[in-house]
Amino acid sequence: MSTLATNLGNMGTISYDSQGIINLAYSISKLGGKTVTQATQNIPLLKANLQSFIQTMNGLNSVTFDASGLNSLVGSISKLGSKSAGNAIPNIQALGVALKAMMQTLSGAPAVNKNLIQMTNALANLASNGSKVSSASHAMTNSLNSYSVSAGKAKGSTKGLVSQIGMLYAKYFLLVRGIKGLWKATKSSMDYIETLNYFDAAWGQVADNAVDSWKQSGYDSAEAYADSFSKRAQKLTGKMSGFMADDNGNLVSTGMPSLGIDPDKVMNYQATFGQMASSMGVASETALQLSNALTMIGADLASVKNLNFEDVWNDMASGMVGMSRTLDKYGVNIRNVNLQEKLHELGIKTKITALNQQDKALLRTMILLDSTRYAWGDLSNTLGQPANQLRLLQSNFANLARTIGNLFLPIVAGVLPYVNALVIAVQRLFSWIGGLLGINIGSLGSSIGSAAVDMDGLEESADGVADKMGDAADKSKKWQVIYRILII
Repeated sequence: MSTLATNLGNMGTISYDSQGIINLAYSISKLGGKTVTQATQNIPLLKANLQSFIQTMNGLNSVTFDASGLNSLVGSISKLGSKSAGNAIPNIQALGVALKAMMQTLSGAPAVNKNLIQMTNALANLASNGSKVSSASHAMTNSLNSYSVSAGKAKGSTKGLVSQIGMLYAKYFLLVRGIKGLWKATKSSMDYIETLNYFDAAWGQVADNAVDSWKQSGYDSAEAYADSFSKRAQKLTGKMSGFMADDNGNLVSTGMPSLGIDPDKVMNYQATFGQMASSMGVASETALQLSNALTMIGADLASVKNLNFEDVWNDMASGMVGMSRTLDKYGVNIRNVNLQEKLHELGIKTKITALNQQDKALLRTMILLDSTRYAWGDLSNTLGQPANQLRLLQSNFANLARTIGNLFLPIVAGVLPYVNALVIAVQRLFSWIGGLLGINIGSLGSSIGSAAVDMDGLEESADGVADKMGDAADKSKKWQVIYRILII
């Protein structure tokens, strides 16, 4: 019975009720009493405990074994309950044999028990790893939550930064725009000064050609006659813009009704037309009249065609030198055929080829004025229309900016010399640094020059190749002709 208890103890890793085994072992041990009567009395207890043990063993469904040994054991124990004591003693020996067979049957259980242990360990490891995965998941969740919080803070900080930048831009936007506007106004004042210089120089050239005729024109001196050209030209400037330049060059309002054109533009093109006419040999008085006519008709054409004044005046200047295509858009034909017909209308018996540049310029101007009768006075007649009112508004803003720029021009004029001196000093500094580093611009120029010479040689070689190819092409054509003759 100790062997049975030992073998059954080895099955401790299988889940069953161990109290039933203990009771079974205790009952069997009682069979070893000193008297048969005592052994017989203990048989019912053994039978009950053995039935409990069998029920426990039936729970081991996952263990595969031969139950024939247990059946023999039960049969042997049941025979112990015989009424005859003599029959009981031999059956005890059969009980031992049955128990031995049962133990042999159960001896195969440890192998199954090992698989169960491995499965149990695997499940335990899985549970352990699952707990680790759970911990990792919690850690990841915490990290994501921390990242979400950090991202939210970063988003809030970014919004704060953007709002700060926006506020900074809003605060300094008007300041920057104001500085740009002041600089633009100052530059317009500078541009007017250059235009005034060009205006005086151009009409001075026109006056130089008529310096000997001052007496015939009724002036007291040649200087007074020369000054009269710019002053008479400025009368038209005052009528078209409402401003005239005083003796100091400052624009002064005439206080009279005007067409509202920018005086800077009017003076610029007046001087251009007068200087071009004078350079082509037109008499000074005629050059002044021609300049006034082209300036006025250009403004009227801009109004009737809804074009910019500068574009139309540029076309007028191109038409003076014979560029006919620039005037086609206005219905003006200044080609030689039309010029010849105009001469016939005027009763002049000559050819266009016999006319000089002076006569051609006057003839073109006459055709231009005659072909654009539809536009005469259009600007003054339609000054109240929205398009012309917009031009008037733009001119007024330009005059306002120029007036404001005149206030800052002395400051800029005083600062610019120092700025130029600073730039020159920096330029000399970098030139000195280049000398210390051994940079020789002359050597680079020599290299470029030699490369240019090489390119010239390459070009000559290419020309030679082209000549050879041309000769080869000519010979090929000759052979083709000969071949065709032979075929025929």
